Amino acid sequence: MRRKAVTITFHGLPSEDGNVRLFDFVGRLNSFSAAISRADRLASNSYSSTFYFRIVDLKHTSPATITIEAYPKDPSIDFRAPSFDHVFSVMQQVNENRLQKPTDYDLLENIRQFVAPVGVTLASLQIISDGYDIRVTKEFKARMDLEMAPENTHVGFLRGALEYINIHGGKKVFKIYPEIGPSKVTCYFPDELKEAAIHAVGQFIEVHGIIHYKAVSTFPHQIDVKKLEVLPDEKELPSIFDLKGVAPNLTGGLSSEEFAQNLKNAE
Repeated sequence: MRRKAVTITFHGLPSEDGNVRLFDFVGRLNSFSAAISRADRLASNSYSSTFYFRIVDLKHTSPATITIEAYPKDPSIDFRAPSFDHVFSVMQQVNENRLQKPTDYDLLENIRQFVAPVGVTLASLQIISDGYDIRVTKEFKARMDLEMAPENTHVGFLRGALEYINIHGGKKVFKIYPEIGPSKVTCYFPDELKEAAIHAVGQFIEVHGIIHYKAVSTFPHQIDVKKLEVLPDEKELPSIFDLKGVAPNLTGGLSSEEFAQNLKNAE
């Protein structure tokens, strides 16, 4: 089985003597792993990653460098190549100012988080893997922010499972996970909906409000909630057999076959 590895080099600031802050080191690895995992889920059409990373080389000598290898959880299922190509292709497009649209929002956001400290607490980053050699500088970060900035909004509704909520520190936000479309949508809600949101955790809900789309993406990433409704469980909905006899005079005395034929003739 062919190896699939990536080497990330961290260039620290001169003011830090070229050293890298722990938060930046750990945070970049988490963000990069999240970006690759998102590409993996898109390629495999799965809710979980099909591979994991292990460290195969690590050195502190200036500049700090780490090499990580992706390893399939099941050797018979291998989405490493398309996942790596997807992430590095997007980064290369950003670097060359030619990002193709639409692009998955979660993937872009993970990449943006990966490059966030560059120019602030990191001088630059370099990523090398299978023919890709991408240098992340302040200019790269600026292009990334520019691509992510344009946003469209409209009034509408979304449905999904509410599986995360945060009401601490003045924040009022929960996330829903739709069955189709985006992997998740961040929902900001007013104080008057706090109790309803708390009681809706773990349930399938419908939220109405102002939906936000990034111009680079197909699916929404945020909604400002004005109304929240818990949807009934499928087990509570009536079956086709429960509807028997609900409208006995619907056909006007005709048999079901005659009624259906009349409808067909009227088309």
